[in-house]
Amino acid sequence: MENKGSQDIGFAELFVDEEEPEISRTPKAAPPVRSQASLEDFDLLKKEHGYPATREANFVHQARQWADKEGGRVPFQPFMSYWPAYSQMNGPQSEWYFYWRSEVRRKSYPDTDLSYIFIHIYELIHGIGWTEPEEGFQLLLELRAAYAGRHPALLEYMADWLADFVLVHHLPMPLEELIISSPAAMRDELFDLALTRLLEEEKPVLPLEIVLGLSDYNMRRSAFYSSGGKEALDKHIPQVITLVDAYMGKTQGRRLKDAFDPGRSKTVNRYLFHRAVYDPSFHGRTIPLKFTPYREYKPFRQYVTQLIRCTENKLREVAGFKGRLKGIMLLPETQALIERFLEKEQLQARRMSRQISINTDRLASLQEDTEVVQRLLTVEYEEESEGEEEAETVHAELTERQAWTELSSSVESSSSIERSLSMEPSRSIEPSRSIEPSPGIESSSFGIMEAENTAAAYAEEWQEIWERLQPVHLQVLSLLLSGGVAKELASLAAQHGSMPELLIDEINDAAMETIGDLLIEDFTVMDEHMDLVREIMGEQFDEST
Repeated sequence: MENKGSQDIGFAELFVDEEEPEISRTPKAAPPVRSQASLEDFDLLKKEHGYPATREANFVHQARQWADKEGGRVPFQPFMSYWPAYSQMNGPQSEWYFYWRSEVRRKSYPDTDLSYIFIHIYELIHGIGWTEPEEGFQLLLELRAAYAGRHPALLEYMADWLADFVLVHHLPMPLEELIISSPAAMRDELFDLALTRLLEEEKPVLPLEIVLGLSDYNMRRSAFYSSGGKEALDKHIPQVITLVDAYMGKTQGRRLKDAFDPGRSKTVNRYLFHRAVYDPSFHGRTIPLKFTPYREYKPFRQYVTQLIRCTENKLREVAGFKGRLKGIMLLPETQALIERFLEKEQLQARRMSRQISINTDRLASLQEDTEVVQRLLTVEYEEESEGEEEAETVHAELTERQAWTELSSSVESSSSIERSLSMEPSRSIEPSRSIEPSPGIESSSFGIMEAENTAAAYAEEWQEIWERLQPVHLQVLSLLLSGGVAKELASLAAQHGSMPELLIDEINDAAMETIGDLLIEDFTVMDEHMDLVREIMGEQFDEST
């Protein structure tokens, strides 16, 4: 048994000795040897033939040689490659590429395979085809715009490459506009860098996708969003973020970036032009990006989430949608600010949505009436005998009275047209002024007549303004009339959970709804309304006392 055991042991030793050389030649050990050999081959090629030592450098070498190459019209040749390069194209494919590139440079974009487009993008990344970085960036944008619809995958790739192009060339381009089309880019450090830059702006305007990337609530899955609330939510959510940021800055002396500062910064080394044929000798392999990690800061995410939910609740109320989101924990003044803003926006939307409906028959009739008045008021008096002159004078007086009566009717008719237009008259659209005084009527006389005929309606409209205004609006007008400073206005607005701009907008909205004009411009009561506002304000305060 001992001999048998020793034979087994000997056989085992012999088996191991024989197999060890095979194990040493397995694929796991082979790559370092092949990699080294490849590098040596490249070095040898570089020394003997002048070729670059890497595939990427070789691509750039060839791109420079063929930078100005033109191509004539040839049939399309299919071409698909994961890492497309000149060396992977055969003769007909190369001929098609240079023809296609020539067409692109002429701003014509024939259908082609994605691999051809990638090669041209790689050229632009390395400075082939442009002299200034801004020009190269614009060419990349045009290429994306021309082919993204035909090759949707292009959006994902180019989001990263465009952002990297902006970063390495220090272009003043907004990163957020480049990355929102790419889910991958929205998840990496580009999102954080874009957000940091946005919040540092004086009036940050965050795109909807950036805002939603900060929220723990997915409003796009809500019943309201899918039942008609999409347009309002998409529009107003970013506006509310900007509004609250400005409100905090004016009332608290600190904005969102200050109130929710995580207290630390973060630096990430980003790989440049990932998944592209890129020679790192141009801009390096990586670039350090420093940003504030707002997205990771839980209090900030919770606050943005609350703003979104509060905004949706108010829009649900305006739309008459049943059901409200629960758990809103914003300060009362913040909720009041959002509600007032959205009410103003909805009022504006209703006004803009009203359609203009012009009765052309009535306008034609009105024009005819005006011509009658013109003929009556431009009677030429011939020199006659004294008796005839007296008769003519009497006749002229009667005719003039009739003319004023008819012209007054015309003016009143023009007011009815305003009402039939179903929209408030404004400075740019004034249907009532389509009837101008004729050359035979002095403008001063026409102005006097117009004032006499519209005085009653004018007083009624101003009365309606005051019925619409709240006490805080009257206080704003009083401050403006007395030369109140911005600090006093801000203090008054803060007491009512609002902002001076919003209160002024509300006053102007009431004015536009009634008299069809603004009352306040650049924090000043407009000159044409100053005296009347002073007079009415005096009456209002006399009544209140």
